Amino acid sequence: MVGVHQPLQHQAGQQGERATASPALDRRGRQEQEEAVRAAFAGHGWEAPRLLEAMSRADDFYFSSSCQVHLDRWSTGRVALVGDAGYCAAPTSGMGTSQALIGAWTLVRALASAGGDPTAAFGAYEAELRPYVAENQANGRQAAATFGGAADLADPPTR
Repeated sequence: MVGVHQPLQHQAGQQGERATASPALDRRGRQEQEEAVRAAFAGHGWEAPRLLEAMSRADDFYFSSSCQVHLDRWSTGRVALVGDAGYCAAPTSGMGTSQALIGAWTLVRALASAGGDPTAAFGAYEAELRPYVAENQANGRQAAATFGGAADLADPPTR
């Protein structure tokens, strides 16, 4: 997700977002990031030209990708991942905090019920929570598409 935010003197900030399939842009220089933003908003009317011009003068330019985390499993050995570390749904889902809290609660219940067996607890935790996470991640991809998200975000790779 490419975000453009330029606070105006004593006015509310203006913000625009556009999804990109290239999180590598995060590690590029400001000039390349600005070029990506200009390309994403080229031809847009209304306030886009003014905001693109203001972007070049901004001393607080910020560029960051929005992404999801997809893992085959959320645990190994005696370590389990919770929240964004294991299954980030992306800011466009609006469910990051809920997923983290529900994930933590689900993991605690699974650990309490597993009789000291973390492998069993982690399996129960994931079996219960994965459908909820998958739904939230799908909703996040759908929301990103409304911001102009890339088509390949619809079927993200699992690691």
